[in-house]
Amino acid sequence: MRGAGFYLEQAACSGADPKLFDAVIGEFVLDALSYCDRCPIIPECDAHVQPRKSYFDGVAAGKIWNNGIPSELGLFDMRESE
Repeated sequence: MRGAGFYLEQAACSGADPKLFDAVIGEFVLDALSYCDRCPIIPECDAHVQPRKSYFDGVAAGKIWNNGIPSELGLFDMRESE
């Protein structure tokens, strides 16, 4: 079994400023979601961040999270509205 480090190295956001993914509103959300749009490890990201369990606020696994609950709008909804 491969560790989280292996998957995180493959993440599109690897090397990006982590603060970018703290956004829940505004233009930074779109910037953060643009990384998710091209990321090959969305399920692994969800498993690593565990947004529901950690009451996460921000962008992870192609979704906008607020207190561990995914927003109605996520990566795929944002793409459709463009």
